[in-house]
Order: sequence, then C-alpha cells, then structure tokens
Amino acid sequence: MKRLNPNNCSVVVFNDPKEDCTQTLDLIYSVFSNVVVRSRKADIIAELKEQQQKETTSTLLLIDAEACHMKSSEDCPDLLLQIVHFLRQGLLTNNVTRYHVERSEKITQNVNQVSKVCLSEKDSECGEIWAKFKGRLKGVFRQEHCDRKDYLQAQICTWDFLPLDLDNKDLIQVVYMILSQVLSTFDELKALRVPSGDLYHFIFDICNSYHSTNPYHNFRHAVDVLQANYYFLCRLGVLQPMDPDVSFDPVESDIKNLFEPLDIFALLMASIGHDVGHPGVNNSFMITTSAPLAILYNDKSVLESFHAMSFFHLLREHCFSQLTDLRSNPEYATFRKIVVNSILATDMSMHDEYVAKIQDQAQRLKRKEIDFTDKATCEKEKILICGALIKCADISNCARPFESAKRWAKILAEEFFEQGDLERELGMTVLPINERGKIRLEDFQLTFKRFVALKLFESVSKVTPCMQFTVDQINENVDIWEEMKLQDKQQQQKQSPVEQNSNSPTEKNVVTPNNIPPQPSPEGKSSTSERPRSGI
Repeated sequence: MKRLNPNNCSVVVFNDPKEDCTQTLDLIYSVFSNVVVRSRKADIIAELKEQQQKETTSTLLLIDAEACHMKSSEDCPDLLLQIVHFLRQGLLTNNVTRYHVERSEKITQNVNQVSKVCLSEKDSECGEIWAKFKGRLKGVFRQEHCDRKDYLQAQICTWDFLPLDLDNKDLIQVVYMILSQVLSTFDELKALRVPSGDLYHFIFDICNSYHSTNPYHNFRHAVDVLQANYYFLCRLGVLQPMDPDVSFDPVESDIKNLFEPLDIFALLMASIGHDVGHPGVNNSFMITTSAPLAILYNDKSVLESFHAMSFFHLLREHCFSQLTDLRSNPEYATFRKIVVNSILATDMSMHDEYVAKIQDQAQRLKRKEIDFTDKATCEKEKILICGALIKCADISNCARPFESAKRWAKILAEEFFEQGDLERELGMTVLPINERGKIRLEDFQLTFKRFVALKLFESVSKVTPCMQFTVDQINENVDIWEEMKLQDKQQQQKQSPVEQNSNSPTEKNVVTPNNIPPQPSPEGKSSTSERPRSGI
C-alpha cells in the first residue's frame, strides 16, 4: 500500500505566478523532496499523467483556488472538475488508499513549525494563501490533536454524551476509539485485531451506509446507541472506562459474568450497525405500501431484518469477513446470534413482548432459577440481556439529561412529520403522531416515557441494578415535561380571552358550513355566533 510519506510522495502545486506564495512553497519544499509547481492547467494535467507512471509514489495535488478565477469561494475549481472528468474517462488513474503518516524527527520539527504558525496571533501577516493552506497542511501530518482526543475520551465516558454537537470526523473517531479499546483489551479478540487504516475504512463505510438526510435515524443516532451501550457495559463492570479519571462502583452480578469478550464486541458492533440503511420511515409504512422489503420479510421486523442483513454484508466486505464465515470459523457463531437478535430486538412493535421477557428474567434471577453452569442456558440469558441493553440504548434519548433529551425529541418528531408529509402526498391515512401540529411535543414525550420507556428501563434495572440511574433520569425528565405542559396551558389561558375578542366572528365575515347567511337571533345577534367555535 502506498503511504503518504514525504519520501515517496510527489507534490504538484497549481498557483497563480502573480501571487507571492513563497512562504507556503518553502514549507512544502522543506517537507517533500519532489515538488512541482505549475501555473498552466494543461501543464498540471500533463504532470499528473507523468506522475501516475511512477507506481512507487503517491501524488498530492494542491490547487490555489484563487488562481482558477472562480466567481464565488463556494464554487468548485474548474481544474478540479476537469481532473474528475479525466478520471471518469480513464485518462487518469485514481487509486484510493488509506495511509498512515510516519513521523521522523525532521517531520516532527516541521509539524511544530506548522503548529506555531497556526497558533500565532499574526496569521494575517502570512498572507491569504497561507490562511487557506495551513489547516490542510497541518492535517497531513497530525493524525489528531491530543486535546481533541482527550475531550472525546471524556465525553465517551459520561452520560452527558451528545453526538448532535459533534461533526462526522469526531463521530468516526468515537467509534474507532470504542472498538479499538475493546479489541486491544482482551487477548481473546487478538485474531480480530486489524490495522488502524482497515478499521477506519470499515467505519467510513458504516457511516456512509446511513442516510444523512434522515433527521433522526442517521449515523449520529447509531453513534449515540453505541456510546450508550459502552457506558452501560462500563457501569456493569465488564469494561473499564477509557478515561482514567472515570470509575464506577464495583458490581456483583451473575448477569455480569455472562459476558465474554466476543459478546461485548458483538453488542457494540450491533449498536453501530443496528439501523444501517434506514429509509426514514417505519415498518408500518413499508408494510402498507407493500414495499419489496416487506414482501421479502413477510411483514415481520422488516427494517430490522434489513439492517442485520446489510450489516453482515458490510462485515463480509471489510476486515471482519471472518466473522461472517461460520463454516471456517464456527467459534464466531455466538457473535452472529448476538448481533442478529440484538438488532431484531429494536423492533418497537415487539416492545411489550420483549419487556415481558425481561421481567421474567428478573424473576428467574430473584428466585435463583438460572443454572449458570449450563452453557445453553447461559447463552439464552445472555442473548436476552444483550437485546435488553440495546433496546435501552436505542431509546436512551429520553433517559439523557433533559436538555439533550429535548433536542433529540424535536429531531425524532421531525422525522415522524416527514413521514406524515409523504403519507399525505401518497393519499395514505396519516396517524396523529405523524401529523404536524396534531400532538404537542410534551404530550408525546410524556406518553412515550410513561407507557413505553419506563416499563423497559425499570425491568432492566431489576435485572442489573446499575441501570437505576436511567429510571431516575426519566422520572426527572417527566417532571420537567409536566411543568412545561402546565406552563404552556396557563399561558394559553391568559391569551384565550384576548384571542376570543379579536377573532370573534361578525355578521359580515361569518360563513356557515352550507353558505347560508346567518339569521338574527331574538336578542339581535347572529345565531351563528352563538355556536361553539368547533362547530364552524
């Protein structure tokens, strides 16, 4: 694999000879041994064709956008468009590789120079071109800023984690940090350890398999579920928090002893892949419209079956293909069982049935009816608790601190509304929950928390008491939603007399349902104005 290393990387720079880019070029020359500067587009194309003949080197193309004379800074440089055109025609070869930067002492010194310039308060003295290049050049050498890594590490280990405030780069890094920790912690997972580039490549494709246009069911939600399950496992004591400043009280639990390293990895992998390819509509929509997936899966857990299938295709295409080849690797059969069953457990149409199973498990634990020496029994109980944890993680928004929970609630409501808009456009019946303005956010949240979320989290807390903190947070959020609902009702009551006076109908503007002019009442008032407003 080619590596973007100064020793085997050529740099082709396109710039305007009228502009003074001395400082920028000096920096590039100090790092790369082979640098070519051209000011004509035809020369750039010719140079790229020549560079591609050198199979042992990579080529880094730097384009001075101003030299392309664009009308707007948001436009794409025409030279770049031309190169893309050549790539599609096969006139230029596009070999995309993942690479790791080897940092020698000389490179480290250059990185420090870049950092000093970037942190300087006198950036303006370096010129406009340097201001554009500095971030990109710094990124070539620095894999990640230590401060940012420390920040993400701390966020991963707190229940205040909020992916809505993170960009895609941070989200991908969060996934990498969690999976990397699990793989490197347990010797039993040594066979699954892969180069960092391969792991990133896998995560990139997971990210791209989610529809970013979905308001809720996107990669951010997947990372949120992953972090929630990571946090649960840390609270349970089967994982050590990656932040050395975070620790939890020791947990004595038979359930805790069910988890093997492969089970932990399987649950976390199921978390990041549980909604892969989600179309932004629910199972009911898929079934009602007779979507091909609904027909394929016989109207049962349609999307969840699709997510599980899609995720295993991604595993097979990347560095974890051995996890999908059970004929050659029968030891990974448990991995598949946990991943598939955990993803299927997120089907909300099966929610009450699953909660009942968890309650039964809690009773078996209480009565000490589980034989933890029997392998088959342990596997059954383990699959059940994994499904319970991912269900909690899947709807963990309502158990987060209130401000975070409120933001998630608005985003989820918007996805429901978008489905309702589509249903109306298709002439389908629109449920009240999907109709804009039909159900207040406070009412929706209170109903969901009381009749759906609390039943689940309370049941899981009886199986593993370390989850009680989620129940407490939900109850706290319920109180806040109730207070908001009360305040809003009081506000409406204050405004209603004013609205009734200002909006009261007159004989001139009132139109009855049958377009019959209003008749005077004995008191001399319009009989229509006597009717309740809802009857008009």
